[in-house]
Amino acid sequence: MREGMMERTIERVLTEGGVVEKSYEQAVRPLLLKITGNDPEPLHDAFVFFLRLASEWKGLAEAIENVSTFRDRALEQRICGLDFRNITGVACGFNKNVRLTPAVTMLGVGFDEIGTVTPPPQKGSPRPRIEYLIEDRAFRNWMRLPNDGMEVVAGRLEKAGPISVPVIVSIGMGINTPLECAVREYLLGLRRFYICDNANIVSVNASCPHMDDFSKLREKEYFRELISALKLESKELSKETGLPEKPIFMKLSPDDDEVKLDELLGICLDYGVDGIIVVNTTLSRQRLKIRTGSEGGISGEPLFPEAVARVKHTSDYCREHSSREMPIIGAGGVFSAKDAYKMLKAGAWLIQSYTGFVYNIWRFFWFFRQINKGVLKMMERDGFRHISEIRKLGSESSERKFE
Repeated sequence: MREGMMERTIERVLTEGGVVEKSYEQAVRPLLLKITGNDPEPLHDAFVFFLRLASEWKGLAEAIENVSTFRDRALEQRICGLDFRNITGVACGFNKNVRLTPAVTMLGVGFDEIGTVTPPPQKGSPRPRIEYLIEDRAFRNWMRLPNDGMEVVAGRLEKAGPISVPVIVSIGMGINTPLECAVREYLLGLRRFYICDNANIVSVNASCPHMDDFSKLREKEYFRELISALKLESKELSKETGLPEKPIFMKLSPDDDEVKLDELLGICLDYGVDGIIVVNTTLSRQRLKIRTGSEGGISGEPLFPEAVARVKHTSDYCREHSSREMPIIGAGGVFSAKDAYKMLKAGAWLIQSYTGFVYNIWRFFWFFRQINKGVLKMMERDGFRHISEIRKLGSESSERKFE
């Protein structure tokens, strides 16, 4: 009983915020940024270090995961043959190099996305390459996909042992790769992670806003060549290995206009893409309150309205043009259960958060728990018995089209 009371007390404090939240935002965060010269990346590195350290004690790691993970059958789903214990995941970039596998499950997530991983290792842009936009509750990043390379990351994933949640691997092409060699590099990534047991889904990142040729990759003919090659290769690899086809998800940009988006969605449906992630970071600066540089993508609260509108458009398009259900992962500015619920009502099956998690880092292991628990309460209020009932009733009408 005492443990139950303690858990409820901690959850109440971390849910309501108050003194803890103000202390972090007004004192702790400014101090940490001052120490790091306003560069958030060393803070991420420190968080990774301490989370990995905690995961070394198996009993402690299991205890933290049990407390942080919110479980209810109403939130469990089977998607692409994989079991998801709840609706939340950390978005791509957090566990970029598999330094946090399987420690990331201590955060209570239902799935994880690693990468983006490129065939050659690359350093990306010089530091600092991330900017806190505190007034906007956002980040600007121009990292340009730094990672340890396909072989190293795949090796770590293979050595990680059993992982309690599905893992999505985001693949991309190298920073110096000519556009005519792009398809080859994506195929290299697919082949390497196809034979990696812990890689459950491959997501295709052709929408990173700070990679020069990614916008060209989304031109109709380039995109068709990329998707058709990946799906054909997946079929061939399945025959060669005797393994089921690895699900392939496509990650969309928030910056393409409606005509372009519909073209890309049509190609995804034509070639049997297994799921869609909506959306990546944006080049738009429209909703920002403060001025910032033109380089890089914006994530966080300013992206949320656009992300929801595009989730709805994607869901509506797939319903109208295909008889099969298309799994959609909603990402972009999710800070709370209310945000997640809005994404779900727009047509998302699962939710990702990264910037929202960082801005709520003071909640620590309770952030994803609170989102799942909050969504369940709203479902019960609205009479939904299972998460799938939300999308089966159709996506909620939207007040506006995306821009």
